[in-house]
Amino acid sequence: MRNTYQDKHGTFYLRLFVPKILLPHVSKPKIVQSLRTKDRRQAYLRSMEASLAFE
Repeated sequence: MRNTYQDKHGTFYLRLFVPKILLPHVSKPKIVQSLRTKDRRQAYLRSMEASLAFE
């Protein structure tokens, strides 16, 4: 879960960085998506699903 973090309210987020080669085509260098959970185990599963969807 190296790409996830928890905000001060307890909600987990996924943070993905855009590859350097694609930076000219995107407006932001990173993508942040809420995992909509406060449970660490559920956040881990959702982060795996979201990471695979991003790839």
